[in-house]
Amino acid sequence: RLIATDVIGKTTTELRNYATINRGIEDGVREGMACVTDAGLVGLVIGASPHYAVVQLLLNRDTRVAAKVYRSAVDGMIQWEGEMQLSLKNVPKTFDVQVGDLVVTSNYSLKYPANMVIGTVTDVRDETNSLFQRILVTPAVNFGTLEQMYVIDHIPDPERVALEDSIQRTLKERRTER
Repeated sequence: RLIATDVIGKTTTELRNYATINRGIEDGVREGMACVTDAGLVGLVIGASPHYAVVQLLLNRDTRVAAKVYRSAVDGMIQWEGEMQLSLKNVPKTFDVQVGDLVVTSNYSLKYPANMVIGTVTDVRDETNSLFQRILVTPAVNFGTLEQMYVIDHIPDPERVALEDSIQRTLKERRTER
């Protein structure tokens, strides 16, 4: 089920961008639900009140999305670095990625349903002194003109979310201790 919403506030020029929508808990919107337009993935609900919710957009430095190149099934991680495009990270140089390839959410995504359109590959470069390619992806959604979106009435398995979040926190703590 899709819950239709209007965007009643948003930022798109900050390092951490959000949208406020006019549907909330009383409409079935819950934290952790993915948001889309007809074009593709918008982001994730990170907070909800009875009548409103806040969506963390793809254009947010804290957003990470498990993704894959649809044509070749190459897995990577989508991240926004403050530019107009997204980066597909952790893709080795030997893997097949081409300009024009469609990038979608991965089957391994914890928070997003599989095969949701993220965008199109617009640049592939070999990075010097790196095992990985630099892959730029233009988002399918035009965030500048975003006025409406749908919330997908689906919550990921809470047990899996809690376990994986716990592991990520532990790993982050270990890295900062060094």
